[in-house]
Amino acid sequence: MSQFNSPADKLEGVTLSSGWKVLARIVKSPGASGGNFGICYHAEKDGRPGFVKALDFRRAFHEKDFILALNQLTSHVLWEKELLEFCNKASMSRVVRLLDYEDLILDEDQGDQTKKVCCLIFEVGAGDLRTRFDIARNPSHSWRLRVLRDVGLALDQLHRKGVAHLDVKPSNVIALAESQFEVMKLGDLGRAVRKGMPGPFDAMAWPGDVGYMPPEKWYGHNSQQWNDEREAADAYLFGSLFAFLFTGVPMNNLLHNEIPDAFKPQQYRGVFDRQLIDVLRQAQAKVIAIYLRPALPACIAQEIESMFLELTDPDPTTRGDRKARARGIVGIDRYHQKLLKLAERMSLHERGILA
Repeated sequence: MSQFNSPADKLEGVTLSSGWKVLARIVKSPGASGGNFGICYHAEKDGRPGFVKALDFRRAFHEKDFILALNQLTSHVLWEKELLEFCNKASMSRVVRLLDYEDLILDEDQGDQTKKVCCLIFEVGAGDLRTRFDIARNPSHSWRLRVLRDVGLALDQLHRKGVAHLDVKPSNVIALAESQFEVMKLGDLGRAVRKGMPGPFDAMAWPGDVGYMPPEKWYGHNSQQWNDEREAADAYLFGSLFAFLFTGVPMNNLLHNEIPDAFKPQQYRGVFDRQLIDVLRQAQAKVIAIYLRPALPACIAQEIESMFLELTDPDPTTRGDRKARARGIVGIDRYHQKLLKLAERMSLHERGILA
């Protein structure tokens, strides 16, 4: 969307009918990805913090194809709203909750419907993984494992209900406090797709952030099978978080560096076949040997390497838990259970209780 001054840009200090007071606008830091849908604000209600996404339809008037732009605006906001309401009803404990939704008309006395602003209000925490994680400070490995466990649980909850997130990345992993314990929740379902339900992103080659998309998408590969096309993509994005938390760098940056020049996406003109997959697997093995393995504590190295190898498998038809794949499913649920046990074991090791 083109940038211009609109009603959605002027919500600071406004109190919504639901009682939420809109506070300071959130300005995206230079180079940060995400957050292109709507204008974002901090909010507060009865001492409780919130996060507002505001969108107004006037933006469509500033696009070359007004009808297309208007249709996209309305379909995107309704899609995310209805999906989040579905997640709320399904009690998904590791998915960021939608707290309120309402339409606001600014300067209502003018009767100008183009001043109508749609507001989505979400629960908000102490920041996202991108801002809270600093590998230079050497955060505990048990904490890193619990972050991964929470994200794996979120994906399991979504997959069980036929939802693929497709935009899992550090900025969409949100820290929230529940029962005095910090948990991580998966936010921003604005690019998700649902199994058996038509949505605005079904026809897109890749709905999420292109900087994180799985390697088969670099080469234009698509599958008609839901597990291979959607759940396997989430598995790769989950594996990329392993790389980020243990090396400080997302998987794609590491993998791309180890691919021979002739097979890099910008050079390769062949098809996504067995030869290319073998080349990508060789690059994956180098990522493990050069970057991941040296960063892992010996007491959990074998288990983490095994999970990482499965989750970032360049072949989407075999990506995921090996035993689950034999039954035709990706098996994200297998990972969050393993990660919880590893986190508990690592915690005992860090406290000197376990050698």
